[in-house]
Amino acid sequence: MKKIIHISDGLIKNPFVHYFGLIFPAIEIFIGVGILFFRNKKNCAILAILMHLFILLLFGPLGLNYNIIIVPWNLVMLGLVLILFYHEGFSNLTLLFFNNIRNISVLVVIVMMPILSFFGNWDDYLSFNLYSGNTKTLSICVDKIQKYPELEKRRSKLKNDIFCNGSYLIDTNTWALEELKVPVYPEERVFKIMKDRFNQKYPNIKNKFVYYNYPYQNKNINEVK
Repeated sequence: MKKIIHISDGLIKNPFVHYFGLIFPAIEIFIGVGILFFRNKKNCAILAILMHLFILLLFGPLGLNYNIIIVPWNLVMLGLVLILFYHEGFSNLTLLFFNNIRNISVLVVIVMMPILSFFGNWDDYLSFNLYSGNTKTLSICVDKIQKYPELEKRRSKLKNDIFCNGSYLIDTNTWALEELKVPVYPEERVFKIMKDRFNQKYPNIKNKFVYYNYPYQNKNINEVK
C-alpha cells in the first residue's frame, strides 16, 4: 500500500492506521454472510465483484504487481460469483443443505478442519489464514556468502539484528516470489526440507533458518532444527 499511495513509515505504524486495516476483512465477512443468508443476493454479488476488481487493481500489473498468482485466483473467484450468485435462482442456505452427504463433506473440510489449525494440526493456508498475519515467515541468516553470487544478490542490503544477530538475512518469500511468483508455503515441515536442501547445496556456509510470525516478539521467533 505504501508503494501505491506513498504514505510514510511513521503513518503506517500509527495504531489507528494499523488497525483500520481490519475493516477490509470485516467487509469480506459481510459480503459472505450476505451471499449465504440475504434474500437479495444480487446486491452482495455486486459488492463481491467490486471487491475482486479492487484486489486485481491493487495487486495486479497496474498496481503493486506483487504475488501475481493473486490475479488468476481472483479472476476465477469473480467468475464464480457471476455464475453462482448474480441472479435470483440461487436459494438461501437452509437445513435441507445438510441432507446431502457431499455438502456435509465440504462443510467439514472448509469449516471443521480449519479449527484444528488453532492446535497446530491443520495448515494455515488451508484455514483461511493466507493474509491473517498469523502465518510463519522464514528467513535465512548467513555469513560469508560473497563467493556465491546467486546468494549474494538475494541477501538484504542491511544486517538484521532482530532475527539474525548481525548476520546477513535472506528473505525466502522475496526469493520465492521472484523465482516462482508465489510465496513460500508457511509450514515448519516445508522449512525443514528447505534447510536440508540448502545445506546440501551449500555445505560450507554457516547458516541459521529462522521463522517468525506477527507480532515480532521473542516468543514468536523460532529456529528450524
